[in-house]
Amino acid sequence: MIASFTKNDDNPQIEDVSFVLGDILDATLNPVTASTVGAYTFSLTDLPVGTEISSTNADVIVQQIGGKWIVSVDDASNLSPEDALDAVTVKPPKDFSTNITGGSQDFAFNANFTALDRDGGEERVQINGVSIEVKPVTDPMDANGKTTTVATDEDTSVDININLKNSADGDYVVLIDGKLYIQVNESDLKTGTGPAGVLTDANGVPLDEVTLGDNDVDGIPAGTYYELDVGINPPDNVTVKYTPAENADGSATITVNTAHKEATDVPGYDSGTVSYEHQYTVEVSAQPDNLSITDSGSLSTATATGAEDTKVAIDYKITNIDEGDKASAITLDNIPNGYLVYYTNSSGVDVLASNNGGSGDNNSWSIDASKLNKLIAAKKARHRISLSRLLKMSVLLSLISR
Repeated sequence: MIASFTKNDDNPQIEDVSFVLGDILDATLNPVTASTVGAYTFSLTDLPVGTEISSTNADVIVQQIGGKWIVSVDDASNLSPEDALDAVTVKPPKDFSTNITGGSQDFAFNANFTALDRDGGEERVQINGVSIEVKPVTDPMDANGKTTTVATDEDTSVDININLKNSADGDYVVLIDGKLYIQVNESDLKTGTGPAGVLTDANGVPLDEVTLGDNDVDGIPAGTYYELDVGINPPDNVTVKYTPAENADGSATITVNTAHKEATDVPGYDSGTVSYEHQYTVEVSAQPDNLSITDSGSLSTATATGAEDTKVAIDYKITNIDEGDKASAITLDNIPNGYLVYYTNSSGVDVLASNNGGSGDNNSWSIDASKLNKLIAAKKARHRISLSRLLKMSVLLSLISR
């Protein structure tokens, strides 16, 4: 009944593209006995998990029973085996491809052709080892086109964990030139007083900058980038460290670019280059910086002298680094016993500062800076006074939202 049943597996396919079973298998009935054939079936076994098979012809019935796919024609007089095979569509598993040729990664299965005559007789022909090369197509990395938010404090470095995982291409990712190209945009950081931010590798080594022209690397725009060499077969994750611009807060944007393709040793075949871009938004929280307190001439020592029974003004100024850093309290230490400390409040009234007690012959006094209107004075009922060798001032700061 069966004239021939052969395979044509020297017919490469493309990843994620369905193919017609009739392009791979050929089947014919013996013309002498064809009229005696009532029905026939094709069974396909050992197909890769996830394969789907369907029919475009109502006379060709497709069923999956366990791990076997059955293609059957109940009335052989309506359809030849060749036409039946041409009506069957095979869809390989998603992302299935041949990265290493030689058969181990091919789309492979076994096939059986059974013809049934009208008297209940049957004939079977088996084909083992159908093996189809599936040329790979480069898939995007998992994190491509996405944005990740990380947080850090002002003047504090933060790890940027760059996700290079490619679930579709697995271990067969080839990074063009083996490099990542990274840009840092600090335009949304509130300008601090120091230099721009710094990008380093995981060990703290600053990254070099490189300028790319148009089409220097497929899919990456021309511009200046930090360059990080991670190798042509990259790990799933790479870490860089970012330290924001000094004394600045707000947000910075770090954009990671690269280009890659899926590896294959299919002769003369290119799986195609795909670009990758992932953005990291770094939220930088403002933190208070140390305030500096000096005399009005920025000297670290202030001399305060005056007549007895008078308040002697202490010459001082407070210097802040960030606009939002404001003094919360001022403390005067090493004030000898018998001295009183006053300040002028916002209403212009002299107010006695808070005595915090002390040790030995000295006391500590503190002033709520929010109530202070500049003047600080020390007074002793008797004797002319000089505090230049005794007075130590310090300042407690608070961060005012800006």
